[in-house]
Amino acid sequence: MTREVVNDGAQKRFLLLVDGEQAGLIDYDVTPTGVVDILHTEVDPDKREHGLASWFVQQVLDGFRASGTRLVAHCPYVQHWLADPTHEEYRALLG
Repeated sequence: MTREVVNDGAQKRFLLLVDGEQAGLIDYDVTPTGVVDILHTEVDPDKREHGLASWFVQQVLDGFRASGTRLVAHCPYVQHWLADPTHEEYRALLG
């Protein structure tokens, strides 16, 4: 199984591709100050038991961390993910 994350900046959406087919998305917006607001995360129900949602969020947040981008998370899944003690280092992105 190959996994890939693609940023569709025109649609303000990250796409999760599994074996070349869309399996999920993360919708976002960018504030005038450059802060990214993560609005919604969705993964194909048939693939939810494979840890793809967590992997997907981590890949997106790793990209933000590498670029120094700040974020807010209105998406309940990302809020829950960030609250997990094993993801504590990602909370530094908030602001």
